[in-house]
Order: sequence, then C-alpha cells, then structure tokens
Amino acid sequence: MGFHDFLTRCVEETDGQKFYLRSLGDRPRKDPANIFTQLPDLASDLDLLSYLPPTVRKQHVLPRISTTDSCTLVFVQGADLFSSVLRVTSSDLQIWTHYDVMDNYLVQIQGRKRVILFAPSETKNLYLVGDKSQVHDLNNPDYSKFPRMEGVEGYETTLVPGDMLFIPALWHHNCRSIDFSISINTFWKYLPSEEYDRKDVYGNADPVVGAKLLKAVDAACEDLSRLPEDHRLFFAQRAISLLESKLKLSNLQ
Repeated sequence: MGFHDFLTRCVEETDGQKFYLRSLGDRPRKDPANIFTQLPDLASDLDLLSYLPPTVRKQHVLPRISTTDSCTLVFVQGADLFSSVLRVTSSDLQIWTHYDVMDNYLVQIQGRKRVILFAPSETKNLYLVGDKSQVHDLNNPDYSKFPRMEGVEGYETTLVPGDMLFIPALWHHNCRSIDFSISINTFWKYLPSEEYDRKDVYGNADPVVGAKLLKAVDAACEDLSRLPEDHRLFFAQRAISLLESKLKLSNLQ
C-alpha cells in the first residue's frame, strides 16, 4: 500500500476499517525512529525550542516535570534526543494506557486527540502488565474486575493542531484520536545513557536497574508462593519496610 493510499483510507475509513501508522527506524530492530533524518522536510517545521521561554532557550536546556504529583518544573542539562516518531491514525482510535521511561513532547499536527494522564502514584491502581494497563475502557471501567480504578484521578485534555503536550517519564497516558490525526512524539533521555536498555528502540523498556529489581521480585514471589498465606503476608510487609528504609521512601503500601 502506498502512503497516499494509506492516508486516503485513514480519512475515508471505507467499510469501517481503522488504520494506524507509527514510523520506525531505518533498521527497525536496532534504530529508533528519527524524523530529523528520515523526514527532514517535515522535521524542519518542528522547532521545539520556540515553544520554550526565552531564558530557557538561552540556556539550551530541556524542561521536564518531576515524576512526583507536585508537577514541579525543573530543568535538566544536556538531555539527549532519543527518538522522534510520526503517528498517523484514523478517527476514534485509542492507544492503550501505558508509560514511557523518557520525557516526551506530543505535538499535534492534524485533527483532535484526547489525552488522559495518570501520575506515577496511581501505578498500583492501574493494573499493569508490563508497561500497559489492563483497563481498556477508561470511560466505563469494570469496577467489579478493577475495583481500585474507582478512586483513580486522571488529568484529561484535548489537543488541537498546533498544540504541544509535555508527558513526563513514568506518567501513564492514554491517547484517543477524535478525528483523523497526525502527530509527532519526541522522546528525550534525562538519565545517563547507560541506565537505559541498549536494545530499546521504542523508549518504553524499563531502565536497567528497574528491570533488574522487577525480575528479582517476580522470582522471589514465585518462591514465596510455596509458603502459607500468613507467611506470604509477613514477608511481603518485611520487603516493603526494607524498600522504604533503603530507598528512603514512605507510604509504599
């Protein structure tokens, strides 16, 4: 299918067919997408720095919001561009709720797009499998199946052409195209490069130490499952207390 034919089908939605395109790298299994090298004519219209305050542009720094609920604006020196992704979608097409491990600017070019954000503190309430939520219908969640969703607080906005939304790393987000939609995501590293999975070309693989922790927890839970329930609860609470103490955290429960 040629690109013109693809765009026509996206707009017309003949026979109710829906289409979704995500640009990939030149070597899809090895390279992140990069519109600055793959689509230079389009990329020349994308000037992220022009969206930032003059004092920020002079410092050549990139803004990011902390991953706490306070949403305090901070600035990170030397953040590196990871990927820039072109997305083209039919109307009324929704991408599952998920998180990315890098900061992300979502630039809306064509059509309207609804975006719902959930703070990292809502992670345990979103019923994740990997980086994705099992709750697919955010308008009418099945509370009998996902009871913790009932108290979840989200932040909803609708993007129109020309809008740019900053999505911080680890913030869960759900996107739905209201109309035929064209948008661009630009992802930035803010941790040292060695902290990220070298094989990750999408920006959603957990940082190396985070993935290592989750793998160890999964193995420990499998071993712990052999013990009676009261023992499982006891050592789960011990583990939470240890994490709070070692990482200087609070209220993990």
